Amino acid sequence: MFSNQRHRLTVLVACIGLCGGVGNLSPRRARADQTDLAKLVEQLDAARYDERTEATETLIQRGAEAIGPLESAFGQGSLELRTRVIYILKEVALAKPGEIDGQAVEALQRIAASQNPSAGRAQKVLAQLADIGEQRALARLLSLGAKFERLRNPAFVPYEALVIDSGVWKGSEADLILLSHLRKVRAVQISGDGVGDPWFAPIARMPNLTHLVIKRARHITNAALPPLVGLRSLQRLDVFYSSIGDGAVDSILAMKNRLQYVRLYGTGISLEAARALEAALPPTAVLDYKRGAFLGVQCRSGWLCQVSEVTEGSAAHRAGIQSSDILIRFGKKPIRSFEDLRDAIAANAPGDREKLTLLRHATEATFYFPRGSHGPKDVGFEAEQHVLGLLVTDVTKGSVADRAGLEKGDILFSVGGAPPKSIEHLFATLKKIDADRAAGGGGLAPRGGFGRPGNPPPAVSGLRGYRQVTVEVVFGEWQ
Repeated sequence: MFSNQRHRLTVLVACIGLCGGVGNLSPRRARADQTDLAKLVEQLDAARYDERTEATETLIQRGAEAIGPLESAFGQGSLELRTRVIYILKEVALAKPGEIDGQAVEALQRIAASQNPSAGRAQKVLAQLADIGEQRALARLLSLGAKFERLRNPAFVPYEALVIDSGVWKGSEADLILLSHLRKVRAVQISGDGVGDPWFAPIARMPNLTHLVIKRARHITNAALPPLVGLRSLQRLDVFYSSIGDGAVDSILAMKNRLQYVRLYGTGISLEAARALEAALPPTAVLDYKRGAFLGVQCRSGWLCQVSEVTEGSAAHRAGIQSSDILIRFGKKPIRSFEDLRDAIAANAPGDREKLTLLRHATEATFYFPRGSHGPKDVGFEAEQHVLGLLVTDVTKGSVADRAGLEKGDILFSVGGAPPKSIEHLFATLKKIDADRAAGGGGLAPRGGFGRPGNPPPAVSGLRGYRQVTVEVVFGEWQ
C-alpha cells in the first residue's frame, strides 16, 4: 500500500490550545505555578532516581504548560536532564488519543535544529512522532469514510489510491487537514458534488502526492487548482466531469515542468484552450483531452475497426453493438480504424446522440488475380466506392474475377495495406507490388492456380457475408 522511501519531516496535526491555561489564574497563583514547574524541571537532574522519576511523571501530567520551561532548561541542562526533557515532550505530544500536540512538536523541532549534542536524539523522536501521526491521521480518515482502492487504470498507478467520495464522507472540511500528514500516500481520488474549492488546500500540503484524480466535482471553480501548484511531487492530474474551465489552464501550466500526464474528460475547458495547453507542455508530457463521451467498445488492433469487447451497461451495450461488429461510419464520418472512432467520439459529450453504421457477421476473404490483368474488361467485375474501399456490384460469370472467387456484395478493403480507390487503382497497385516482389526475387507457394510457381500474385483482402446495420447510441460517461 505504501512505498518505502525516505521522506522529509512534516509538521504533524494542527496545534491544540493550552489545557487550563494560566490566563484564568490570579497573578500570584500563576507565579506559584511557574515556580513549581521550574522546581520540577530542576528535579529532572536530582541526585536521587525516585525524585527524577516523580518529576518526569508530574511534568508529563502538566502537559502543554510545561513545554516552555522544559525547552528553556534544555540548553543549560545535563545529559540526564536533556534526555528526560525530550522524553517528556514526546509523551506530551502523544497524550491525547488520536492527536499529536503541535506545541510539543514545535519545541522538539527547535531542539532538533539547535547545535546541542542532544539534537540528534530529538530528530529521532520527531521521526517516530511523524510515523505515529501518519498512522493516527490515516486511521481517522478511514473512520470518516475514506478508503483505499485501485484505480481503473493500473498501468499508471502501481499502487492503491486513497479515495474520498463526498457522498459517503462523514467528516468536515476541517478534517481534511489530516491529508497533509500522509507522507506515504502517493495517489488520491476525490469525487462527488460535495467536493468544493476548500478541499484543495489540505491536498496541496501532501508531501509526496504524485497522482491526483478529481472526479464528478461539479461545484468546484477555477480557484480550486492554484493551491496545487505547490505540489512539487505531482506527476499526473486527472480531471473528469468537473466544472473547471479555461481559467484553470494557467494553474496546469504552472505545473507543466513536473506533470507527465494530464487527462481532461468532460470539463468546461474548450478545445482551443486544450490545444494551447498541449502546445505549451514539454514534449515528454501527454495531454489526453475529451469532451467526455464514452461509447464502451474495444477494437482489434491493426485491422479495420472490428469490435473485440463491449463494456456491459455502456452506450454501445445499450445500442446492441456486438463483439465482431465492424464499425464503418460515425454519423457521416467514415471509420476505418479504432483511431478514427476515438477521434470521432472525442468531439461528443455525455448525452449526445449519434448513429453508427456497422457490418455484422462479416467474414474475411482473400482474392488472387493473375498477372496481366489491368482493369474490368480483363477481369470481369464492376465496383463502386465504399467507405472501406470498393463494393463489388457485378461479377461476370466465367470471368477471371469469377474464377478468383469474387462475388457481388464483396467489399475489397485492402491491397498493399491500403484501401483501393478504384478498380484502376487496385490493379495498378497489384502490378507495382508484383514488380517489386519480382525484382526482390522473393517467392511463395502458388495459391488458386494463378501466378508462376513459387511466386504467386499479391493478394486483395475483402469482406463478405455481412449484414449492414445502423444503430443509435446515447453516449455515457467514463467511469
